Amino acid sequence: MADIDKSLIPEPFRFPEYGEHLERHLSHASRESIRRIQSERLRHIVRYARHEVPFYRGLWGRTGFDPGVIRSIDDLELLPTWNVEDQRRNIEEHPPYGSCYSSGLANDIAFMLSTSGTTGVPRLFPVAYKDLPGFQDLMARCYHYVGLGASDLMQITFTYATMGAAWACTWASQGARIGILPASSGRTTDSVRQVDLIRRAGVTAITGTASFILHLAEVAQQQGYDPSKWRVRTIITAGELASPGTRKAIEAAWGAKVHDLFGSVDTLTWSSIDCDASRAQAGALGMHIWEDACVIEVLDPDGKPVPDGEYGEMCITSWAWRTSPKIRFRSGDLIAVKTGQCECGRTLARMMPVAGRVDHVLRIHATTIYPMALENAILGAAPQLSEWLVEAVATENGARLRLSIETPDCADENLRKRLQQEIGHALNVRAIEVALVTPGKTAEVTGAGREPKVRRIFDRRR
Repeated sequence: MADIDKSLIPEPFRFPEYGEHLERHLSHASRESIRRIQSERLRHIVRYARHEVPFYRGLWGRTGFDPGVIRSIDDLELLPTWNVEDQRRNIEEHPPYGSCYSSGLANDIAFMLSTSGTTGVPRLFPVAYKDLPGFQDLMARCYHYVGLGASDLMQITFTYATMGAAWACTWASQGARIGILPASSGRTTDSVRQVDLIRRAGVTAITGTASFILHLAEVAQQQGYDPSKWRVRTIITAGELASPGTRKAIEAAWGAKVHDLFGSVDTLTWSSIDCDASRAQAGALGMHIWEDACVIEVLDPDGKPVPDGEYGEMCITSWAWRTSPKIRFRSGDLIAVKTGQCECGRTLARMMPVAGRVDHVLRIHATTIYPMALENAILGAAPQLSEWLVEAVATENGARLRLSIETPDCADENLRKRLQQEIGHALNVRAIEVALVTPGKTAEVTGAGREPKVRRIFDRRR
């Protein structure tokens, strides 16, 4: 363990706060040093999971894996992977929430959260009181990393319900001693009221999905305000894809810095956030991964690691959730990871912009279309238009893409033809139809302005 400051591992499920010491000994450490920290954490979590979490005893027993062979993260590939379908089967076999949790949980539950249920029966996620300190360590670290602290007031626009996002933001703000304005989503606090709260309360930071925060700026402007003149200086986005154009539009409208972070309900952990150098380039340099809290692999469809910088499915091993650590969980997110030194000087690996979900990728006449490519193509052709809907449909002539784009000029046939041609060219797809619709029309399907997480891409062929 030479070359490692032992204070970086205070105890297996706690993480040091952000500051100069962490920057020097983790964010700017050698790759060898970072891997040593991960190896020590991994050895512990594998031993812990074998003794404390029934799910892993079953999974490893069925595959014949011997946890005793794990010596370093170089051995990580020896462990079997699993995904949400395995988790659903486990919940069916061990209701109400499965056997992915350590013993004694029933007497320590602090929160009972769940998924939204948009892709099946909602999965329950019990969170123990003993889980909260470790969560708070990492989540507060993200806020401190972008300069937020006790002098700030954070407006949280994620829904306060059984989903985890709003609660994670609350834990993060509490850990960073940031004031909280719990506005919740547009369903709870309508957009006009949200804007009024930001203005009158002197909010300095907002967190939510990129589409909703951009929508709030548009509402403020419609009321005759210039939100760039207000006190908001930092915006934290998460929960959905945000193209470079969207990020730039948010920064221009609010006069604030936009930082994107990545977290997942399956790990209940924020694993990465972008640095200022990446923020200035609309996220192009990626998000720095807190590598003392997790290992992120990128796998091809056969489960093999892809080369550095190439896209594939995210496979995460995270030891931040004390009662339910995730060991080689395939998340379904399409990502790439780069391990070279960032322009900011940090050596932490970087997760490149998420390209979408494995199950949201569209295949049109032998062309694979990723969700981020769709958004980039649409906003590249029409940067002033922010609301749109894409549907893949089956016709007598095969699959087609149907795009509905909101604009006040919905009768402009020349505009429609231009957009259809430019978007089709950008995607390399000829089977495409563009329709211009009145403002607000696509929200009936996407939930824009009401839901904190907007969905714009639908495969109607299934």
